[in-house]
Amino acid sequence: MSRRSTAPPASSRVRWMPAWHRPAASRSTPCARATEPMRREAFPHRGEASSSLFIPCLSPTAPGGRRRTCPDEEAHVSHPSPRRLLRHHRPARGLRRRRYHHRRRQGQSALMATNRGRRLMSFGNVRISAKILLVVALCSLVTIAVALTGSLGIVRLSDSLSTIESTSRTAMAATKLNQLALTLNRTEYILAADPTPDNLRETGKRIEAERRDLTAALDRLKGLTGTGQTDLLKDIVTGQAAYLASQNDTIAKVKEHGASVEVSEGQMIITEAAMTSSTVAGRFERAVQAYTAHAEADAAVIFEHAATVRSTAQTAMLAVAILGTVGGFVAGALLGHLGISKPLGASVDCLRRLAEGDTELSVYGRDRRDEIGAIAATLEVFRANMLRNRAMEADAAAAARKAAADKAEAMRGLADSLESTVADVVATLSSASEAMRTKSQSMSSMSKAASAQAVTVACAARNASGNVESVASAAEEMTASIAEISRRVTHA
Repeated sequence: MSRRSTAPPASSRVRWMPAWHRPAASRSTPCARATEPMRREAFPHRGEASSSLFIPCLSPTAPGGRRRTCPDEEAHVSHPSPRRLLRHHRPARGLRRRRYHHRRRQGQSALMATNRGRRLMSFGNVRISAKILLVVALCSLVTIAVALTGSLGIVRLSDSLSTIESTSRTAMAATKLNQLALTLNRTEYILAADPTPDNLRETGKRIEAERRDLTAALDRLKGLTGTGQTDLLKDIVTGQAAYLASQNDTIAKVKEHGASVEVSEGQMIITEAAMTSSTVAGRFERAVQAYTAHAEADAAVIFEHAATVRSTAQTAMLAVAILGTVGGFVAGALLGHLGISKPLGASVDCLRRLAEGDTELSVYGRDRRDEIGAIAATLEVFRANMLRNRAMEADAAAAARKAAADKAEAMRGLADSLESTVADVVATLSSASEAMRTKSQSMSSMSKAASAQAVTVACAARNASGNVESVASAAEEMTASIAEISRRVTHA
């Protein structure tokens, strides 16, 4: 097949030139402007300066072009239709065929890949034991997911409990710090109420002890404060320093002016009552502090127990999940092998042996009451049908052998009858030929005696003798044929 050329046809009246080599007058004529949209519609993928695009410039008398009257007399261009342009620029037929077959092969390859993927994804190609293990694996994955979710929940709960514990300890430390500050302030008021030197000595000792407790409580609060409470802790430290400085100023003023202060008898009575109340309040504060310390110890024990329970529960959950997964896999494997794969394999082996013709086998699973038992019952039906078919085939073979024997016996009887009949015919012909031979001999002797009398009679006698010999030879051939027929009948 010849490839169609994309070159413009050779004609003396046709002048082909690229669009950019055409005269400016021909490109700017109304005809050129009118055919420009058609050219762009016919070749949307080619530009104006494409080297493979040729615009035919035909004279008004050129064949194949549309005859149009151009207002520009210098150009005299008659432009062809877009179909004619496409005819010279379409791909060759061989190229189109190659593209068609290439797309077809691509479609077939995609279809084969899709079918191959479907066959691989088909559960009909997966063994039953693998399916069971797949189900067990999915259940195990779900169990592991539940265990991990529970473990994460326990961890989050433990983190929340730890946060609550830290917050409660911080709150208790802040409360104790506030209580110590109030106690120190109350002691300062007691000193202000009785600024005598004796009270100053006793109260000064209490103030020193309370200051040490306040500093220790502040240090403990610093150790429990988180990153979000740093600014608040700075305010507390600043306030403590300012308060202690103010208290030092108060104590200094008491030391300076305490000796000059006169205390009345009523004020002394009130001060003694306040001191007694302060002693009682101190016992009450110590009782409250003991209760608070006991509560803190109980809370610490509870938090430690909660952490232990959390760790134990998390470990137990993970252990149960792992043991359950392993046990599920083992149980699934044993169930798939012993309960399904092995019985099905035995049933398939029985079916294969039945297909090979072994009817003496023992069908597996006849006493089972599941699907394997149903398969065994069906195999028993197949085996019984095979035995019945074999018995019928044996009976048919015996009947065929008997019919063949009867037919052979009948053929032998017929052959014997034919042989006796042919023997009788041969005997009759032999006796007749013998009689004719005797008569011919007598006639020969008579002819010899009268040979001189009748030459014609001698010729007739010779002819008769030839005929008798022919009859005798025919009789012998008939006897041989009868013997051959008898032999063949006997062998049949």
